[in-house]
Amino acid sequence: MKPLAQTIRQEMRHLITKSCQSLATDPSRYKGLHKSLLKFYYRASDVSIDLDKKFITLWKSAKQNLDQGNVLQFPSDIPQYIEFQSLEETLMECLESGDIPTRFYKSLLFQYNRVAAPIPSQSISA
Repeated sequence: MKPLAQTIRQEMRHLITKSCQSLATDPSRYKGLHKSLLKFYYRASDVSIDLDKKFITLWKSAKQNLDQGNVLQFPSDIPQYIEFQSLEETLMECLESGDIPTRFYKSLLFQYNRVAAPIPSQSISA
């Protein structure tokens, strides 16, 4: 029997493949998944994906320079750019192992694998 973390990464690979295959018919359906995965892996505050130009723009907060004595100085966003040949391969490379990534992937799988699942008529809410 496979360990749970390995199964979750395998299911994430399937979800990434499924999401990239749907780009031709419905590019916005899994846009949130792609952005969330990239933001998590690169520790970015925002992500933009240009499928036509095959370009990813990441915004990461710059570290504060406390040497200047200005404690209230806010970090500025610095864009970083990544070119890709295949979005699917790029997203696959973002998969990590460990407890924190595994929990994050579980939440993504729950959210995106059940997109079309109907809500039961007798569902219970908190």
